[in-house]
Amino acid sequence: MAELQELRVAHLSGEYEGRRIENASFQVPAGGRLVLLGPAGAGKTALLALIAGLPSAWGTGEVRVGGQRVDGRPAWQRRIALIPADYALWPHRSVQEQIRFGLARPLPRPTGEPSLAERSGEAAALWQRWLLQLDLEPLLNRYPSELQPDERLRVALARAMLAQPVALLLDDPLARWRQEPPRVWWQMVDRLQGWLASIEIPVVIATTNAQEAVRLGQRILVVGSGRGHQCGSPQELYFEPSSIWVAQYLSPWPLNVWPATVSEELSPQPTHLRLEDGGWELPLSPAGQKAIAAWWEATGQKQRSVLVGLRAEDLAVSTDGSSAPSVWATRVVQLEQWGWTTLLGVVPTAPASPAATPPATSPPPAAEREGSPALAPAPPANLAPAAAAPSPSTRRLWVLTSRDIQLLTGSTCQITISPERVLLFDPVTEQRLAPAPS
Repeated sequence: MAELQELRVAHLSGEYEGRRIENASFQVPAGGRLVLLGPAGAGKTALLALIAGLPSAWGTGEVRVGGQRVDGRPAWQRRIALIPADYALWPHRSVQEQIRFGLARPLPRPTGEPSLAERSGEAAALWQRWLLQLDLEPLLNRYPSELQPDERLRVALARAMLAQPVALLLDDPLARWRQEPPRVWWQMVDRLQGWLASIEIPVVIATTNAQEAVRLGQRILVVGSGRGHQCGSPQELYFEPSSIWVAQYLSPWPLNVWPATVSEELSPQPTHLRLEDGGWELPLSPAGQKAIAAWWEATGQKQRSVLVGLRAEDLAVSTDGSSAPSVWATRVVQLEQWGWTTLLGVVPTAPASPAATPPATSPPPAAEREGSPALAPAPPANLAPAAAAPSPSTRRLWVLTSRDIQLLTGSTCQITISPERVLLFDPVTEQRLAPAPS
């Protein structure tokens, strides 16, 4: 067997079937899994086609396997397997014929490796391994029209792995199951995760679903509008998103994005913010103070307007009536039960007349957000960081709390957040503000 090697992509740009990708770079070690996460049309399929070298894909950049460039070679010489979203099974061939196609492909072998005849024993071992691991022996005489969707995926995986590729690419392999009940979908995510865990070569998976990406990938490249936004581990992307767009895409619950004003002080670093509309004060953590100071130094001016990102799950709710500048008095205008948790829509407590109470419009269900199962509500549209922000009478804060806190629509409560969990963004570029490297 050939030595296992990493897959490295550098500054890859190009087009495939009308979709473009610009300046994508990442690396996947042998046995590693990278997930391309982004909405439909973001450029994920184009990126996979460029890596695999499909004839209709064209572009520039580097694709290296083990340090050796392969981007100048045709697809059949790259030894990179690509499983498309429909699995590309031939309707007129049995499962056995489909899988044997991988063994019959005349792939080029590096000098010094065993010949085809010498590899016959290895091929037989591969055949037994993948038939057993993917439980395909009972299906060998069936045709694609007689297979269930998970069986077709297993056949496509076996065919690809029997060709002994140097890397494996999967284009949204679980799209079919997002139409199923969440239990069935989760089972398929678990099964695919188990199959991929035994693969020793680099694996790249494209998906539109953030939960799939977190379960399947050791690292995630967030793709949108034809370019890569950020690459990192699921933890890095959640706690240190590079932009509002990344933070919203990775948040399982609504992300509140509110305009705020930086406090005016004589010290070189501000100590707190004041949120607009609600008039609430928000203390800045030491990291937040350094981030704004670094932003001021980079831009050459002390800008006072900033966008604040507050995750619904990071906000704490109490009903003890406590008051302080950093404790926000609110009134519940919307309440949704989600099993053991409750999603609250709250507005600032204000002396306005009851007629000014905002209408209780529901945030869009999670199933309406592209690629997400109905497990968590999507961020409401009125929280997007648009230039024309909603007026105080319509802006509301989304808070996730335990069902043990008994609240009703119209109840009052207090909201707090740890300053360390606050995200700060440039209001123009919508990029996250981070402290300068030490």
